[in-house]
Amino acid sequence: MVEVRRIDIKLNEIRAQNPSYQDLDDKNNQAFYLKALNWLGDFYTGGRDTDKYLYRDDAWSRYMEGLQYENSQEFDDARISYQKAAEAL
Repeated sequence: MVEVRRIDIKLNEIRAQNPSYQDLDDKNNQAFYLKALNWLGDFYTGGRDTDKYLYRDDAWSRYMEGLQYENSQEFDDARISYQKAAEAL
């Protein structure tokens, strides 16, 4: 259970540090000059939007957490892990 808690803490930390997919969608609705600056910034990144490929969450790890919680009779934590796994997909 200690390792499951560590995984949960690390994944939550990663999720908090990286922009969500919703934030990336909101980026498409910004003003023209900001879009132009982003377009110019693509020259530095080789034309790739690196925000799309950041590691955000791991559905498999969340699912495995849920199984471990369920096996330990911690059903509320298992439900939360399963829900986070479904949201990560």
